Amino acid sequence: MAEPETGVMTPHPKKKRVVNKELLQRIRLLPCANCGAGGSDPHHIISRGAGGVDVEENVLPLCRHCHSKIHSVGIRKFIEKAAHVRILLRRSGWVINEKEIFHPTLLEYN
Repeated sequence: MAEPETGVMTPHPKKKRVVNKELLQRIRLLPCANCGAGGSDPHHIISRGAGGVDVEENVLPLCRHCHSKIHSVGIRKFIEKAAHVRILLRRSGWVINEKEIFHPTLLEYN
């Protein structure tokens, strides 16, 4: 963002990410939301790099295979094929339409 007086771009300090270790450990014990396999990796629907937070609404349990797949094809293509994951996300409050995927309560974190 440019300073109004000088027009010079100044970097904004990056927000320190709060890690909810208890939530992430709980997610690791759940079966994969896609295939049901055990030993899940917590997948952040809004990625950490994009400002995603460690809250239950933003973390999906996925096995290593499905986690790799969602990262390679993207969430939109992944949930097009995995209807039960799409239904799960909608039931937990996610809005999924042609233009966007978002969770109303997560907007306050960005």
